[in-house]
Amino acid sequence: MKLRIGTTPDADKLIAQIENWWRENRPSTASLVTDELERVLTFLAENPHAGRPYQRRGIPGLRMYRLKKTPYHVYYVPDLEHGELKVLALWSSMRKRGPPLKP
Repeated sequence: MKLRIGTTPDADKLIAQIENWWRENRPSTASLVTDELERVLTFLAENPHAGRPYQRRGIPGLRMYRLKKTPYHVYYVPDLEHGELKVLALWSSMRKRGPPLKP
């Protein structure tokens, strides 16, 4: 079963900020983050438990998956009952703390 991919408004904002930064600061690989995120989300839609569990109070089923070519993690919740994979954040692995997450 392939899950539909949904994003929260907070995730959309974080993704846009990262994509904009990447285009401005890494022009030779401007689409790398966008392309990799698309590839990873397609993979996760078919393999929702591929990411490792990430504990955050109030967000049951939260998982994290590391993008391979960039320093980012995607945080998501697979909802098999409703056939959706909800993306909560795209966050740099270089930060010293986890992302601000809301269900």
